[in-house]
Amino acid sequence: MTTLEIELLGAPRALAAAQLPSDTSPHSGRALRRFALELHVPKERHQELEAELQAAATPEGPHLHGSQGNWRVLDGWNTVPTGHRREIRIYRIQVEEVEAPGRRDRRTAPPSAHLPRTH
Repeated sequence: MTTLEIELLGAPRALAAAQLPSDTSPHSGRALRRFALELHVPKERHQELEAELQAAATPEGPHLHGSQGNWRVLDGWNTVPTGHRREIRIYRIQVEEVEAPGRRDRRTAPPSAHLPRTH
């Protein structure tokens, strides 16, 4: 278990995160980190969080910002009310690291990509 700091509902949140198997970037071929998270959210913030998660689940974002990178929410999150405190909802979500557009890993880029540009 590790901790990810991700901005949610307008503030940075330190979240316990369970590492999942990585995925391979279609752009650079490098491994993209994936984590499972559990959030406890007051009922009055439920709709706001739902909208934020739905936006962050799209390929173009806006994605969730964190101290260790940006994160895309993977489809299939779920929410349940807690048994004894109905005003709190528990969200279980999975996130995947987002690679910056156009970023190429220097280890996998063709040799010509390392040459300086000439004018």
